Amino acid sequence: MIEEESVRQFYRRLNHKDYGLTELVAIDKTTKEIAATGFFDNEDDFTAACRAYNQRCNVYAGRNPRPFSFSGIRNFMNIVQRKRARDRDIEHLTAVSLDIDPVRKKDTPSAKEQHQEAIRFALEMQWDIGGDVDDSGNGAYLWIPFVTPIEVASDNFAVIKRKCEVWQAMLKEKYKPEEYGLKVDGCFDFSRIKRVIGTFNHKAERVSGFVKRSEANDKIRNEILSVEVDEVEICKSKKTCL
Repeated sequence: MIEEESVRQFYRRLNHKDYGLTELVAIDKTTKEIAATGFFDNEDDFTAACRAYNQRCNVYAGRNPRPFSFSGIRNFMNIVQRKRARDRDIEHLTAVSLDIDPVRKKDTPSAKEQHQEAIRFALEMQWDIGGDVDDSGNGAYLWIPFVTPIEVASDNFAVIKRKCEVWQAMLKEKYKPEEYGLKVDGCFDFSRIKRVIGTFNHKAERVSGFVKRSEANDKIRNEILSVEVDEVEICKSKKTCL
């Protein structure tokens, strides 16, 4: 059911190996509940787990690496504990990823025209800001990898999160996705997961795939870090002042 080479390429493109583990989440296609989770540092085991679970589950991976210390058991899908990372667990942002989806009723697949419009919109944004366009099956991802990860710690977590949030808001204001029946979100949820490219989307009944890539650089990373926010007020409101 999976396109194995695409899954392997997806794993390598995450670029987690030097910074942490890749979280894999299998969500049952019928119950919509988490069936199993695992934390991987091995491409072969990651690919095998995707193959094993994609027959009855939609399969997702953490966009950013989970710390090496987060899980003692690696390269194994746990059906009992089903541990998940949260935003506060993330120590490195290796990319930002924007979800571009048609506005539609919950739990319904996008129509062919909606699906194509999401990909067209993602390609238009890519022309301006770079990144890689992926076909999720229902919509698109604009995946923007960094050459140099953004380091996140307790003393800058709230500020970095706010900078990502403001940057995304400015992007939405510029491109106005709502005028095309689309919504854009995702970049400031550090622990957010995305569909493993090359796996089957059970809702859309399509295989996710790569659309168009571009050369990675730190343009957007630096743009996000340069966003001006009131760090003192954020610090006080989140109680993260030292």
